[in-house]
Amino acid sequence: MPDIKIKQEVNQVTNNKLLITIPSEMPERLNDVFLRINYLGDTGMGFINNELVADNFYYGSDWEIGFKRFMDQPDSKEMLFYFRPLYKDAPFYEDFAPELIPDFSQSGRIFKINNTQFIPEYKAVVQFE
Repeated sequence: MPDIKIKQEVNQVTNNKLLITIPSEMPERLNDVFLRINYLGDTGMGFINNELVADNFYYGSDWEIGFKRFMDQPDSKEMLFYFRPLYKDAPFYEDFAPELIPDFSQSGRIFKINNTQFIPEYKAVVQFE
């Protein structure tokens, strides 16, 4: 069977805001659809209808959000993501591996969205006899 392609509807509203269209229904053969956001920043927050429904603290890995839980809500067609930049003097860097600490030589703060990607999670039926 061919892979299922998820139409990616991502609009970068401002440098630190993304507007994502939530898939309206789960394609057959899928269990969930995840949004993967690769970013460099302090925190990310996801809002539906001005309500915080997901958040992430940057620690060097991508942020993944499953959309299955939002698809059955009638007023959840879009999710707005807001990100805060990393600041040079943040106290939590002592907990970071040295390679995760960004180069602040050009600025006292850093934020960047590298890419976004929708990832299908397939389901399978296992039968035992």
